Amino acid sequence: MALQLKKCKRCGAEKALIEFHRQSDCAMGRKTLCKTCRSIEASTIRLADPFARIKDKAHYDAHKVAYGITSRKWKAKAGRRYLDQQKRYQEANKAHIAKRMKLWHIKNRSRNLARKSKWRAKNIERVHAYNSLYDKRNSDKHAAKSARRRLSCVRATPAWNNEFFVSEAYILAKLRTKILGFKWNVDHIVPLRSKIVCGLHVHNNLRVIPFAENMSKGNRVWPDMP
Repeated sequence: MALQLKKCKRCGAEKALIEFHRQSDCAMGRKTLCKTCRSIEASTIRLADPFARIKDKAHYDAHKVAYGITSRKWKAKAGRRYLDQQKRYQEANKAHIAKRMKLWHIKNRSRNLARKSKWRAKNIERVHAYNSLYDKRNSDKHAAKSARRRLSCVRATPAWNNEFFVSEAYILAKLRTKILGFKWNVDHIVPLRSKIVCGLHVHNNLRVIPFAENMSKGNRVWPDMP
């Protein structure tokens, strides 16, 4: 099979099709300028106008809907070819994608947890159904996790603990969840399990906070930590 060539309108050189970016409405399905000329053109524009990227972003932000429709149409037209292309890229760049996703989650942790909390509040019945099904399918794991949690609380509960105040905290969390429409948790200010220190399951180590805040805190931070 003969190698297909296309002439670049900028440099005039005849190059293989792979040297041109794809564009379906152009001759032979490729752009009129080769990749090298397009790269030089883009560099020249950026040097002449340092705010070119900002302007491009502003244009994209102003026409997001139109860009989204065009993208969806292209994906629908490409069909299986597009999905195969995505799959090949993901298989070839697993480590890079995982690293990029991890950095994004670290940078946007509070934003991501707030988004998840909002979604859970809107789909609470779906979440409960999924959790119930998961617990049934993984009853052994669920029982082991519950037992570990109970044991941690028992070991961290001293004889002088005020059980009435502890139960009041859990009642308050349930009441706030019902009235405000999103989940609240009873949080141990100093966590029961940590690499640095272990707190106690007592009334003055408890507070009622939103679920998203509790998840973002985890067992990593607390007031006056060393």
